[in-house]
Parts: sequence; C-alpha cells; structure tokens
Amino acid sequence: MAAGAAALHLHPRSAEGAESLAPGPVAAALRAVRDACPGVLVSLSTGYWICGGRAARLEAVASWTERPDLASVNLSEPGAEELVGILTDLGVGVEAGVASIADARLLIGSGLA
Repeated sequence: MAAGAAALHLHPRSAEGAESLAPGPVAAALRAVRDACPGVLVSLSTGYWICGGRAARLEAVASWTERPDLASVNLSEPGAEELVGILTDLGVGVEAGVASIADARLLIGSGLA
C-alpha cells in the first residue's frame, strides 16, 4: 500500500497450506489483511481447482461469513454463471476472468456484464 497498491488479490489457505474457499480460512485471511492494510480493497480467487467440483465451490462461497470486496470468477470454469449469482447476492463484486475469445463471447451473451 505504501507503494501505491489500492487492492490485493488473495488465495486463502487452510492450516495445512492448501488453497481453500472454506469460511474459516477465508475469514481469517480477510481479517488479517484488513487489520494490516485498512482501507485496501480485497479480492479472492474462486478457482475451480480449489474445491475440486462445481457444487463444492458454490456451497463454500455461499457459506462465507466474512466477505471480500471482490472475487475473481474464471468464466470458462463450470458453474461460473451460478457463482456470479451467489457473489452478487452476497454483495461481493465480481472480477470476470476472461482468458479467451470464447470467454468474452460468454460474458457478452450471458448478460453478466
């Protein structure tokens, strides 16, 4: 932040060191960063690989008790549109991960933009 950063993107970790979307590690990471860097916007990854499945990811994110300002959603991943809906319902902004022309077309056609 001293160098001018206005936002941080995090990949919270479990006690074992694995990426996690579970509410406990997410809340702990958010609290630690917000305590250390008051006022910074915090974004979280929601990568599909973290939970290993569509339903597990949606359930984990829906159960967040502490919420980031933003969350990244890779549009090419299964369940991306549902995930955007959950994040929107939670009041979390969405960073759309657009990695290809197909992703751009999906974004335009989905109405999510």
